[in-house]
Amino acid sequence: MRAPHAESKIGLMKQNFFSKELLQAMICGGESYRMEPVNFIWRRLLERDIVIRQIGHMPGAFVDHALVLPVLLEHLRAKTLPNIFAPAAALVSRYGDSILAIDVQTRTGDVARGTGFFAVLADSRSAQLFTCKHNVDPAEGISIQSITTSLGQKIDFGLPACHPTEDIAIIPVLGLTDVDPAFRFGSEPVIFDEVYTLGYPSIPGGEASVVGHRGEVNGSAKLFLGGSEVLLISNLVSPGSSGGPLLDRDGFCVGMSIKWLEGEWGGEKARFSAALPASLLKQRF
Repeated sequence: MRAPHAESKIGLMKQNFFSKELLQAMICGGESYRMEPVNFIWRRLLERDIVIRQIGHMPGAFVDHALVLPVLLEHLRAKTLPNIFAPAAALVSRYGDSILAIDVQTRTGDVARGTGFFAVLADSRSAQLFTCKHNVDPAEGISIQSITTSLGQKIDFGLPACHPTEDIAIIPVLGLTDVDPAFRFGSEPVIFDEVYTLGYPSIPGGEASVVGHRGEVNGSAKLFLGGSEVLLISNLVSPGSSGGPLLDRDGFCVGMSIKWLEGEWGGEKARFSAALPASLLKQRF
């Protein structure tokens, strides 16, 4: 038997109105359910502003929330919706093919390692491989020896294209037609926003592996040299991890780790971890 006022409830949903009861019905289809998973999903939707408090009513039907379709559609387009319901640790396994170790040889013959990541620009279907220019710049006598995903897959590559002023390089990838999922660029974070870094720092006495740091944005600064705007972050950035993605809590790429900023005044040293904002990475060059 059809539930009373079902047409009114469906009509409200078509207007993007929503409720926890409607979510339960969609998940369970009228069957029995456990409240804990429903509560968890509902709480995450509220935290991410996919659902907001808003009253909608018509004869015989009432709902107390609304879907924010632009936010939901952006998560669906970027394939980040699963990240909302998973712990932060799942970012490493889910994006394992998009986090890369870049092994190079310097002009003096030394071996070094940096980090890179695959990201998709809004107007492109294919992912591009981003890293720091100082990791791979041929003008500095650096030659790439190998590029490997965190899952151990070797990547064929071409000569990097380096930005003339910013510490950004894009490495062409050969014979790779699709990376899924690749990172998508998100909105620029602000002070005290939680952020994550992933990279391949050199580990004294140990093999290199993906290392993550959870931190926060502490501010921003404009560098005297080059005039770049950078994000100051509390995450530890050490040799090898520059060129890695800076992620928000939902897995959107909001920047790229660069060399730390270090100075000395009157015998006192200061060091800040820093990242280039996503707005710079998205610029064409």
